[in-house]
Parts: sequence; C-alpha cells; structure tokens
Amino acid sequence: MKLKWSMVGLLGVFILSCSSDNGNGSENASIVGTWNITSFQTSQSYDLNDDGESSNDLVEELDCFTSVISFTDEGTFTFMSSDIDFTAQGENDFTIECNGSSTLSGTYVLDGNTLTTTDEEGTEEVSVTVTKDRLTAVIQDEDLGEATLIFERQ
Repeated sequence: MKLKWSMVGLLGVFILSCSSDNGNGSENASIVGTWNITSFQTSQSYDLNDDGESSNDLVEELDCFTSVISFTDEGTFTFMSSDIDFTAQGENDFTIECNGSSTLSGTYVLDGNTLTTTDEEGTEEVSVTVTKDRLTAVIQDEDLGEATLIFERQ
C-alpha cells in the first residue's frame, strides 16, 4: 500500500492550535513574517533515516523535510511544505521519502487570539498565541496521533 501524505494537508492543520513556550516575547507578538519549521515531534519514535537511532522528531529523521509559512501585513499567507510518500511494507515496516513540495495560500484575519484563514480548501477559525520568535502548534493527526510543530521566525 502506498500513501501520499501531503504535509500541506497535515500542516494545514498547523493553524489549529498555536501557543508560546519560550518566553521570548509577549503573547501579542506579530504573526507577520516568515516562519520555518525546526521541530515536528510525534508521540512515537521512528528511525526513518535508517541510522539505527529512533527519534520522535521527524525533522531530525528526514533530511529532506522543509516547511515554511509566511504571513503578510496585507492579510495574506503562503504555506509551503515537503510532500512525503509512505509505502507500507508490513504492519510496522514502511519506507518514506520526500517527493516535491506543495504550496497553499489564502487570506487571514487575526483578531486578538483568533486567527481565521481562508484558502481553496475553505475557512477555519482557530485560537493562536505568538511569541517574538516562535510558533508552537499541537495538532491531532489520525496517523501520527498528537504532534507538536515548532516554527521559528526567519
């Protein structure tokens, strides 16, 4: 079984819940700017790069994985992320590789801690908190379970 797992689909959920955890700014820090993923932590460890060591951070395990989200003063956002192909080879065995990237863009409105995004997939309203240089998102994924994504300001 081969499953194409678009990180845009998963990380589109990124905007489901953001919170601060580094104390490097106020809760009212601006979301405007470009944010790069630095960590994608899952509740289970994997050895995706076959180095003999498992990690629960997919960014550490996948050298090819990138994800960037940009918010503008004009109320638009652009989100680019690697597409990941998983190929199941048994119950607990699979291969994984990066296969290009996908981009999603649209508009957003930030009203206090409520972020409303609109793109070709629809509109979502979520609660966010942003620090000076970090976005942290905790998401629920049907395949990975709970995952924590950490983005740092570029």
